[in-house]
Amino acid sequence: MVRYVHCAMENFQGKQPIGVPAYVYGPVGRGKTHLAVGFLREAILRDGEDAGRFIRAVDLFKEIRDTFSEKSARNERALLEEFGKDVPLLVIDDLGTEKVSEWVEQTLYDLIDRRYGELLDTIITSNLEPAALSAHYVNHGPRLMSRIFAMGPVYRVEGDDRRLKK
Repeated sequence: MVRYVHCAMENFQGKQPIGVPAYVYGPVGRGKTHLAVGFLREAILRDGEDAGRFIRAVDLFKEIRDTFSEKSARNERALLEEFGKDVPLLVIDDLGTEKVSEWVEQTLYDLIDRRYGELLDTIITSNLEPAALSAHYVNHGPRLMSRIFAMGPVYRVEGDDRRLKK
């Protein structure tokens, strides 16, 4: 996305976490996406453009759901394999904004469990506190959060709404 082209660790306004965080949360406008894209940018500059991928949570589920169409060249399993094994660093932005259904919960759990099993870096951003995210996914919340917590540090972004400062 054009808005995030400038995002880098050097121009992140706030305290930077030590190491790649698995879960970045905090109120709206605090720089969660900026921070996640900064880590992704470093990975791409270091390892090449195939080092990672950024996707909004709502787009992730739309992309997977689109595979159900007969016109789709890909299937759900192939897409989950791609996101679950082939992307070294996956940034899932704004988790918790999508409409939750049993399918969404199961698909998210499948994806996170694959990445957890493959020891792949995953950065998830959300406005939801960890306990709220767990409660948001009624059927798989505790399992999801357990795996996410095991994948790396949890980091809360503090400060004022940066969008209101412009």
